[in-house]
Amino acid sequence: MRRLRWVIVALLLAPFAAVAQTPPPVQVGSRVRIWHHCAPACQRTTGTVVRLTPDSILLNADHQFSPTAIARGSVSTFEVANGRKSRALVVAGGGFLIGSTVGLLIGTAVDPPDPNAFLDFGGGPAGFVVGALLGTVFGAAIGAGAGPERWVAVGGEQAQIGLGPAPRGGWAFGGAFKF
Repeated sequence: MRRLRWVIVALLLAPFAAVAQTPPPVQVGSRVRIWHHCAPACQRTTGTVVRLTPDSILLNADHQFSPTAIARGSVSTFEVANGRKSRALVVAGGGFLIGSTVGLLIGTAVDPPDPNAFLDFGGGPAGFVVGALLGTVFGAAIGAGAGPERWVAVGGEQAQIGLGPAPRGGWAFGGAFKF
């Protein structure tokens, strides 16, 4: 009964181990970030893959006019871009604050409140609502693509989970995470 429980646990964790060990494909046209060893120290190069050979990687590096060749033996870390992280919510919040403030000021300046009326706010509330809506919509649109790139490491497993027989009998469960 006890071994059956461990087999069930291993079967339940197997999909997580398979997902963690599957690196994204690297092909011509992929955006990559590579740490490699040069003369005095390690340097980082970011760019688009032009050609992959067994011994080198040819990149159109950012901020350079000619392609850069990097020897595969000098590569210490290899990462592939996995899209951008959206900042729509954060920038939409900023757009709401700026838009509502500007809308309130413009609405009050265009239609000031009547000092003789009991509850007359003038154009301030309407300006607040219009400015808040416009600021939020424009902020969300700008923030949707304004976030940083997400990078996924290639060439080594980030996480490994395993279950197997222990040296002195029984079963052993282990895990390793690469930082």
